[in-house]
Parts: sequence; C-alpha cells; structure tokens
Amino acid sequence: MFFLLIAAHSDPVTTEEAVKYALLLVDVNELYNIALGMYDFDLVLLVAEKSQKDPKEYLPFLNELRRLPVNYQRYKIDVYLKRHDKALQHISKCGMTYIIDAVMPYITNVYTCTYVVGHLLSC
Repeated sequence: MFFLLIAAHSDPVTTEEAVKYALLLVDVNELYNIALGMYDFDLVLLVAEKSQKDPKEYLPFLNELRRLPVNYQRYKIDVYLKRHDKALQHISKCGMTYIIDAVMPYITNVYTCTYVVGHLLSC
C-alpha cells in the first residue's frame, strides 16, 4: 500500500490525510494488517482510530506487543500475519528462552518435546 509507505515517513498531518484517503479505497482490516506489518505502532494506532475500530479489538494485542523485545515483537506480528518466513528470521534473533516458548505450542508429545529441546540445547 503505497499511501501508507509515504505516510509513515511524512509529517503527522500528511500521514493522517493519507490514512483517511486509504481507508476509502481499502478494507480497514487489510490496511490495519499492512500498518502492523510495517512494525510502526503509531501508524497502526492511527489506522485503527481513523477506521473507528473498537479499541477492545486491537489495544490489548498492541499493548502486549509493546512489552516485548523488538525481535520477539516482530516474530509475534509475523505469526499473526501468517508471514512464517519472516517470523522464523525474527525468532532466530531472540534468545533461547523465546525460541523455546515459540516452539512449545507446536510440540504434540513427549518424544517430540525431548527431541526438540535436545536439538536446541546442542545448538
């Protein structure tokens, strides 16, 4: 979305106008996801506010993300947006604790858990 890219690097008035215009052309959820994928929380909030999204829908998620280290934050965003290649790039830059936390929900049995933890510890 070209408008958001320009808006993100402009003054606040131009950004606000670009977001308002983009909301006329694009589905609000798509625009929200594009802003989120740019990792620009100010832009995400602006899109959400101008689209009149319910703050209960997005604020808890954004507040949770803000408390995380940058690469883990980006990992969570990429997982949310189903950008798995980018998610792997970001989680690989995090510490072992974050990697284990990210992997554990996908481990379905004790054997797999033992294998994965053993493999991670040998790295």
